Amino acid sequence: MKCICILPIGDIDGNLLLGISGIIQNVFGRRTKILVGIEKPESAYDQTRGQYLSTAILKSTLENADDSTEKIIGVTETDIFVPVLKFVFGQAQFSGTAALVSLCRLSQKFYDLPENRNLLALRLKKEVVHELGHAYGLVHCGSPQCVMHYANSLKEVDARPLEFCDTCFKLLRNNLAAEE
Repeated sequence: MKCICILPIGDIDGNLLLGISGIIQNVFGRRTKILVGIEKPESAYDQTRGQYLSTAILKSTLENADDSTEKIIGVTETDIFVPVLKFVFGQAQFSGTAALVSLCRLSQKFYDLPENRNLLALRLKKEVVHELGHAYGLVHCGSPQCVMHYANSLKEVDARPLEFCDTCFKLLRNNLAAEE
């Protein structure tokens, strides 16, 4: 039976990994497996921007998939970007196998605020569900009451729920069934 693999990229807190494992099982109804972590690919580092190119890390994530992998999601602490944006919280192959989420800008520390592990865990869960939603073929949703609603600021991440709207949930269920 295939599963959703979680790939730590760099040193990621084990409790955060267990938390996203649980939410993936609850939301997607899939078995999960936390893989042995890898180092961040230094070839993805853009010295001019001081950030890592997310597509290069996504490629490294995909290289760690095996025959038991339905989807794989990388989790990194590095600041990631795509060339047309200043940063991204995550990225996924649309209707593909790999997804990626960065803890960097989800953390209070990035904004020189006191760390809040519970808030970080919730933000991470939202981003993981959002990016896996893309991997299962969901596009951004117009409803602010859906986890698939686009967010390009931390305020928008915090405002959106951890749940799908009815429309996105039905589409997800259809797409999950097609994967079986």
